[in-house]
Amino acid sequence: MRLARFIGLGLSSLLVLSACSNDEKEEKEVVEEETTTTAENEEVTEEVKINDETLQKVVDKSNEVDSYHTSLAVDAELDEEVEETMNLEVDYVDGNPPEIALKSSDVLRTISKDGRTYFNNDEEWVEITDSIDEGSLFRVTYQKLVNTLMTVKDELEKEEVDGNYVYKFKGQNQNIYHAIEKLLHMNLGEVDVSNHDIELEFVVDEEYFIRSMIFNIAIQDEEGTVNLKGESTFDSFNEIDGIEVPEEIK
Repeated sequence: MRLARFIGLGLSSLLVLSACSNDEKEEKEVVEEETTTTAENEEVTEEVKINDETLQKVVDKSNEVDSYHTSLAVDAELDEEVEETMNLEVDYVDGNPPEIALKSSDVLRTISKDGRTYFNNDEEWVEITDSIDEGSLFRVTYQKLVNTLMTVKDELEKEEVDGNYVYKFKGQNQNIYHAIEKLLHMNLGEVDVSNHDIELEFVVDEEYFIRSMIFNIAIQDEEGTVNLKGESTFDSFNEIDGIEVPEEIK
């Protein structure tokens, strides 16, 4: 059955949402993989030479970002049948560890503050600090988005639209596909992703903040099609002082 070879997006954000049902070994493996990939991503902006003045300002400005609100919506469709949908909203305060409030489909699911992490299982808040790593709570952070843009910048066309800087691509490109795959921690199992069409767009505002990343990926292999659509948005830069812990946790 074709569905058997389609594992799904495997977004690291889902790790928290399924933390109570995954066994400890699986969680440990995901956390170890996340740690390695995070280290790789954090080095990108230091290694890449930037010849675009706007993008250089995006990198410089990212060092001033201490907090923000972000949303992530992703739809995965297999042979025209929707198989997985994700809608997340996150308030993020940078730190070591960061403070995070994560909503899934408008329900507050995860709180991480002062090194303690709690999960809402619809009946009660359960502490999952010992079974989760803060770095894997939410993967599509602003800094990782900046690093992704720097990774694919040479493949993108730039234009100015309504005071914004828009970087876009349309076509086939393995570098761009793998950059998106890495950012979202996608896992499409045995699907052959070599034949794909990508539409990708980054919108940078006049203050040199990335406001959104929109992508549309259509994959065709011998057994059918896979379509991935997603949008990640960012706002409220440096406007969030701290994450509030629900009374049920206190």
